[in-house]
Amino acid sequence: MSKVTCKILLLVIMAFSFSANAFWFEIPNENQTLSSLGRVEKLQRALNPDRIDVLVWNIYKGGLLSWRIDLQRFAYGRDLILLQEGILNNDMRDELDASTRHQFLFATSFVYKTSGHATGVVTGATAIPSQTDYLRSDGRELIGFSPKMTLVTKYPLRGMDKELMVINIHELNSVSWKKMAAQIIPALRQAAEHDGPVLFAGDFNTWSKKKEAFVMRAMERSGFKPIELANPQDRMHVFGRALDYIFVRGLKARNGKVLVEALGSDHKPLSAILSVIRD
Repeated sequence: MSKVTCKILLLVIMAFSFSANAFWFEIPNENQTLSSLGRVEKLQRALNPDRIDVLVWNIYKGGLLSWRIDLQRFAYGRDLILLQEGILNNDMRDELDASTRHQFLFATSFVYKTSGHATGVVTGATAIPSQTDYLRSDGRELIGFSPKMTLVTKYPLRGMDKELMVINIHELNSVSWKKMAAQIIPALRQAAEHDGPVLFAGDFNTWSKKKEAFVMRAMERSGFKPIELANPQDRMHVFGRALDYIFVRGLKARNGKVLVEALGSDHKPLSAILSVIRD
């Protein structure tokens, strides 16, 4: 296929995606983007800086039968739960809203027009966030023209003046590494301005050599390190490259692993226990 033909085909796909956008999803207003779910009567005022138990999982919009059982099982006892591809259909809304251990913040990427269901990223915690922000990508997927979402939250740390910043990201997929970079850079800027430890995790969609190289280089330059996993080969891989990561700055990690027992998504959850590195 010639370069000219490829360019024409690309333009046709983009034109179709752009026109289809008007029919299948919508972007909510600012005051409708964030939702809070959960029935926790008494949240902690702060997280324990010496033990922060974390779960990170692309939950595949609840598309596989055992997602609910897996979520109940693997979310139990966690201090932080970072989900990607959440969806506020009746089943997932009810599950998150019934929680008595976590408050869940749902950041809507977009809403399906046919069903009215919102999809996006979800961060659950046993403590009250002191600050919440979201970053919807300016870039759009090549197929479907939909955006992706990043949710930024801050939590007090018991006995410390500094707070923990938590960045939950679902990176764009069918785009160039440059558009991918344009999504992650604003979150890295927020992290650079934060005087305290940072957890930066999610589905980075690093399925190409250039995307993987960019993310690793950008995270390293920003002071982040990927945590070690006991079984990294069990993560979701595309074209031989892992998609899901937990990066930390100012935190130590132990017991990092991929939860291979989970069958409720095409991705396997990641878990780890974090602790703040004290000066």
